[in-house]
Amino acid sequence: MQVGLVGYGYWGQKVAHNLGRFVLKSVCDLIPLRLAQARQDFCNILVSTQIEDLLNDTEIQAIFIITPLSTHYTLTKQALLANKHVFVEKPMSSTLQEAKELYMLAKERHKILHCDLTFLYTPSILWIKNNLQQLGQVLSIASRWLLGICRKDTCALYDLAWHALSILSFLYPHALSTSSHLSLLKAPHPNHPTLSTANLHFNIVEIMASLNISWLSPFKVRDMLFIGTQNTLYYNDNALKPLSITPTSLESKQVKTHHPTLPAFSALFKCIESFYQSILNTTPCFDQKRVVLDVLGFLERLTLAP
Repeated sequence: MQVGLVGYGYWGQKVAHNLGRFVLKSVCDLIPLRLAQARQDFCNILVSTQIEDLLNDTEIQAIFIITPLSTHYTLTKQALLANKHVFVEKPMSSTLQEAKELYMLAKERHKILHCDLTFLYTPSILWIKNNLQQLGQVLSIASRWLLGICRKDTCALYDLAWHALSILSFLYPHALSTSSHLSLLKAPHPNHPTLSTANLHFNIVEIMASLNISWLSPFKVRDMLFIGTQNTLYYNDNALKPLSITPTSLESKQVKTHHPTLPAFSALFKCIESFYQSILNTTPCFDQKRVVLDVLGFLERLTLAP
């Protein structure tokens, strides 16, 4: 199945090298140096600065959109109207209403619209999804997503917080749509007018949740701490052994930590393979649409909260 790729920056290049059973035919980017890099990386591909060249190519069945957030809605809509399946980088759009419109258009056109939720395909998160019961009743979840590129067309909420929130929505279906006691503490920086540092607090049923995000941290942190009545789980995406399970104990701190054995595979490759299978089966994968809409809805509620 031949595809086109729009955006050949850092993540676009990662996507291009993880296409699996897709065949990359064309790359589109506004920067000539990136197109030169694409030609160097892949023999016999076509390059263009005009997305129309990809959309008008009847051999291209799907479009990968790996561009800044401000362009996602327009480019995705163009691709769907051109009868292409679409894989779009997260977040799918800037607003909940735009995302709903894109999903509706995809349904009307009988096309697959797939958002890049790579973290949901990692061995660690899949293990947590299947083994949450080992923790007993989860009392609290604390997440930290620190260090990122300061962007002009979005804020850290839609960049960094998206990952942790999509994981929570994946683990607890509809949790974000029914969350309560939302609060957002901002730490403005004079040289960064967009929101770059924040603390979020909210409740998921009886679980107390918090999320600390910052573009400005000098250290890269991607972790989540699940405290349960039976066991405590620490997830650290940067560690060689990303999962640590420790018995929850008030009496003794001399406890043994267990590191589950995880399979080794590329989460991005799995995410793209899921898109491929969805096209073959003409059915969107798992409940991806729900996760996307839940996270966008939560972020809109959060930013409007007093």
